[in-house]
Amino acid sequence: MDVFALMRHFTIRLRMLGAIVAVLVLLGMLGSAGMFGMLRIHGMSEDFMTQGFAKTVALGELRGAVGAIRQHEKDMVIAYDRPDAAKQAHTQWLASLEQAKKVAGRFMEGPQGEDSAIARAFVGHLDRYGTQFAPVAQLLLSGGYESAAVAHRMSTEAAAEFTATGQRLEELDTHLRQEVQRTVQRQRDTSNQTKWLFVLAVVITVLVVVPLTLLNMVSICRPLERARQMAQAIAGGDLSQRIEVVGHDEVADLQRALVHMEQSLGAIVSQVRDASSSIATASAEIATGNQDLSARTEQTASHAQEAVASLAQLTSTVQQTASSSQMANQLAASASGEATRGGAVVQQAVGSMHEISASSRKIGDIIGLIDSIAFQTNILALNAAVEAARAGEQGRRLCRGGGRGALAGAAQRPGGERDQGPDQQQRDRRERRRAPGRGRGRLDEGDRCQRAARGRHHWRDQRRRQRADRGHWPRQPVGGRDRPHDAAERRAGRAVCRRRRFAARPGGAAVAAGGAVPAERQCRARRRAAPGGLMGLASGIKNVAASACLVSAGARKGIKRRAWRNAPRTRPGTARAAPPA
Repeated sequence: MDVFALMRHFTIRLRMLGAIVAVLVLLGMLGSAGMFGMLRIHGMSEDFMTQGFAKTVALGELRGAVGAIRQHEKDMVIAYDRPDAAKQAHTQWLASLEQAKKVAGRFMEGPQGEDSAIARAFVGHLDRYGTQFAPVAQLLLSGGYESAAVAHRMSTEAAAEFTATGQRLEELDTHLRQEVQRTVQRQRDTSNQTKWLFVLAVVITVLVVVPLTLLNMVSICRPLERARQMAQAIAGGDLSQRIEVVGHDEVADLQRALVHMEQSLGAIVSQVRDASSSIATASAEIATGNQDLSARTEQTASHAQEAVASLAQLTSTVQQTASSSQMANQLAASASGEATRGGAVVQQAVGSMHEISASSRKIGDIIGLIDSIAFQTNILALNAAVEAARAGEQGRRLCRGGGRGALAGAAQRPGGERDQGPDQQQRDRRERRRAPGRGRGRLDEGDRCQRAARGRHHWRDQRRRQRADRGHWPRQPVGGRDRPHDAAERRAGRAVCRRRRFAARPGGAAVAAGGAVPAERQCRARRRAAPGGLMGLASGIKNVAASACLVSAGARKGIKRRAWRNAPRTRPGTARAAPPA
C-alpha cells in the first residue's frame, strides 16, 4: 500500500500530534541516554570519593601512625636511662599502635577485597610486633638495659615484624593505586559509552523524525499544490479540471469542496448562459419596443402640437365666452327687474287661483250631491222601464226615455226591432237593464279623461325637469304657447276620451262597431241616450267643473312658465334651474 495514501487516512491534526509525540519520545530517549551516562559517572565519582579517596586518606594516616610507632620506639630506646621520658614515649607508642590498628580496621570495613586481606596481614604483623617489643619496653621502663645498643639488639625480632608491616603498607599503597587507575578507566569507559549512547539516540531521532516529517510534509503539500492548481484553473475559467480525492484528512475535504465548487460553478455558468440568451432576446425586444416607442413619441409630439394649436383656439373661444358672459350679466340684471315685477303679478294670480280652487271645491260638493241624486233617479227610471216592459209594447214606448240609445241603434238597422226575433228582444231587454250603469260609466269615463290629461301634463313637466337637471334645456314655447306636437298630443288624447265616452253610452258601442256616423246623428243619439234631465244636468255640471280645473291648472302653469322665462339666466357652464312644474 502507498505510504502517502496510508498517511492520508489520518487527519493532519492526528499526524501532527503523532509527530510531536514521536519527537518528545525521541528527545526523552536522548535525554535518558545522557542522564544514564551522567549518573554512572557520578556514581563512579561517588564511589571513588567514598572508597578510593577515603582509603588513600586512611593509607596516609596509617603511614603516619606507623611512623609514629617507630619514632616512639626509638625514643624509648634512647631514653633507657631516663625512666620518666621512657614512660612518656611508651605511652605515646601504645597510642600510636592503637591508632594504626584502628586506621587499618577501615580497610576491613565494607565489601571484602584485596585491600582487606592486606589490612588483616598488616594488623597481624603489627600485633606480633607489639607482642615482641612489649618485654623490651618493660625493661626499658625499669632501666634494665645498660645501653641503648643492648636494647636495640633485643628488639631485632620486633623490628623484622615492623619491616613486614611496612611491606604490607607498600602492597596496600600499590593496590590503592591500581584501584584508582581502574576507577579512572571505568569512568573513561562510562563516558565513552554515554557518548556513544547519546550519539545513537541522536541518530535514531534523526532517522525517525526526518523521514516522518518529510512524509507528512509531502502528504500535506502535494494535495495542497493540486488543490491550488485546480483553484487557479477554475479562476482562469477552466471548469473541466478533474482531481482524484484520496484520504480522509483536511486536505481531502478541501479537494472535495473544490470539486463541489467546480460542479456548482458549472451549473451556475450554464444558468448564466441561459439567462444571457434570455437577456439578449429581451434586449432585442426592448430595442424593438424602444423603436416603436420612439415612433409613438414622435406621433404624440405631433398630437401635442395640434393640442397646443387647439388650446390656442380654445383660449380665443374662452375670451369670446368671457365677453359674452359680461353681456349676459347685463341682460340678467335687466331681467332681474322684470322678474321682480313678474313676481308681484304671480302673487296676484296665486290669490286668484286660491279663490278659483275654493269655488272648485264647492262645485265638487254640488256635483257629488247631483251624482247621488242622479244615481237614485237612474234606479227609479230603471224600475219604471222594467214595469213598462212588462206592460208590453206600450210600455216599451214609455221606456223610450230610458233606452233611446238602444232604439236609435235599432233604427239604424233595416227592418227595426219589430221585424226581429225573440233573441234580439231579449238582448234589448238586457241592454235596457244596463242603461243606468252606462250613465254612471260616462261620468267615470270623464273623470278618467281628466286624470289622463293631468297625468300627461305632469309627465311633460317631469320630463322637462329631468332634462334640465342633466343640462339639456327644453325648447321654450313661443309666445306662451305649446309646441305643435304637444297640441297634437292633446287633441289626440281628447279624441280618444270622446270615443271612449261615446262608446260607454247606450247604443254608442254599436255605432262605434258599425263605423263612423254623421255629427247630427251622434248628437241625436246622445240626446236620445240621455237617461233624463237630471242626468244631463249632472253631466253638464261635471264637465264644467272639469273644464274649470283644467283652466285653473293651465293658468297656474302659464304663470309659472312666464316667471321662469323672466328669471335671470345663469352663467355659461353652470347648471340652470329646472322649469317649474
